[in-house]
Amino acid sequence: MSISVFLYTFDKKENSTAQPPTTGEELLFDLKSESSIIAPTLLLINTPTVNIARYNYCYIPDFGQRYYYITDIRWQFGNWMIICDCDVMATYKADIGRVTCYITRAAAEYDINIADSFYPPLTDLEIYNDTIADLWSTSLVSGYYCMGIEGSGDTDYYLIGTGQYAAFMRGILSDQYVDALVPGWQEIAPDAKLYANPLQYIKSVIKLPFRPNSVDTQYETVYVGYVPIIVPCTRVSNPMETLTFDTTLRMHPQMVERGNYLGLSPWSSYRLYCPPFGTFELDGAIMTNTNRLEGNIYCDVRTGSATLVIVADGYVISRSQAQLGVSVQTGQITSSNYSTLQIASASLDVVGSGLNITGSTSPSGGAAGIFGGVQSLISSISDIALKHIPTLTSVGNNGALDSLFDAGTRMIYEFVRITDEDLPRVGRPLCAVRRINNLSGFVLPTNFNVVIDGTAPERTEINTICNGGFFYD
Repeated sequence: MSISVFLYTFDKKENSTAQPPTTGEELLFDLKSESSIIAPTLLLINTPTVNIARYNYCYIPDFGQRYYYITDIRWQFGNWMIICDCDVMATYKADIGRVTCYITRAAAEYDINIADSFYPPLTDLEIYNDTIADLWSTSLVSGYYCMGIEGSGDTDYYLIGTGQYAAFMRGILSDQYVDALVPGWQEIAPDAKLYANPLQYIKSVIKLPFRPNSVDTQYETVYVGYVPIIVPCTRVSNPMETLTFDTTLRMHPQMVERGNYLGLSPWSSYRLYCPPFGTFELDGAIMTNTNRLEGNIYCDVRTGSATLVIVADGYVISRSQAQLGVSVQTGQITSSNYSTLQIASASLDVVGSGLNITGSTSPSGGAAGIFGGVQSLISSISDIALKHIPTLTSVGNNGALDSLFDAGTRMIYEFVRITDEDLPRVGRPLCAVRRINNLSGFVLPTNFNVVIDGTAPERTEINTICNGGFFYD
């Protein structure tokens, strides 16, 4: 039986559907008596001078349009003999292309958001420590104080700079303050200063490590008890202050080239450090899908309590509370005999220049009346009071600044690189159902099962090859 065979010199991958692009050289061969359609042995007819050793591939239309690898070429009894093996991938390319199945990996189409565990990480670790903002200072000679002072019935709050605080404290603990309460006290009872207790009217003082936005240069008349004092300060009308920061986020150095999944753990780590709130581990899935991070700090200046709200792409991703303002202990020398005149201690710090004690009038007009009684009392017990030793009375504790010591708010990034990829021969994750002939190049399906009009061994071989990954060329 003579058949036409088209011979080729053709290089291809074993798991590829590629077919020869040309017609090939057509020669006539006889089929050896013992042969098969899948692995035929063919004898070249009457052309002993033809050198077929240069051929490695053939196509036999009469054998169901099958393509074959030439596995061996022999010279026997004066004729060339070729031994073939069916290339099922090229032969059934059209049938393979019509299969629709789940594709795990592909070279032509992939999803950059799916993690690719095929490539192992390198031991290289890239670390970045980016300062975002210096929102406050830990210096004792900077910042502002919020003082809660009682004098008009209610407790009013004032923001006072560090320069004004010292003068304010000196003023209320000076002879001037006692003069405003008890005119001529130095002659009536020289120890009257021990019983005047201005700090009892200071209910709280909070050291703020930043300059509040509401601060202005206006002078306010501050009543410390019944004594009005003109101080350059700002009366608090809205106790909430807002500090903000934002930053453009870094991305994994290979993310643009290799895929968004590199923005996730374990390839990327994102930490926001914001004292005194602490360190925040940020979700890589959120960081990968935004390029900016915002922080809003809401501080109640009356107490120093603050809340940090972290925002990414308009969504709140974290909320934390901490003590941003700190308290400062105060004290005063008083007589220990009169508990009603003993010091009430609060938290103070620094206030400055521009102090003016104006006199003993008060919003309720009660200074002269009340201290008239005090003056009589002093006169009657002056001799007894002079026999008692003054003591230093203090209330409250100093707050701590250690949590603010490293005051820079910053982002800390850690990126792990991965090995080089081989996209044409390994592909990337697709994880979707696709029709094979809508793809090209490397394809790795799951549960691939082809329907062909060939033999059962051919179908089994195709399924085995394709489920291990193949090239649809």
